[in-house]
Amino acid sequence: MLLSTVQGILLLFTVGLNLHILSLYLKLQQQVHLLSEQLRLQQQL
Repeated sequence: MLLSTVQGILLLFTVGLNLHILSLYLKLQQQVHLLSEQLRLQQQL
């Protein structure tokens, strides 16, 4: 019983960590996209 509880907690922790990493990755991609757009606009001027 205790083992399954620990496994459940570990599973939740892993899922939470994965979601956190995914959100950070998406934010980073958004920043890179914005930066590339700004560079493209600067080159057009």
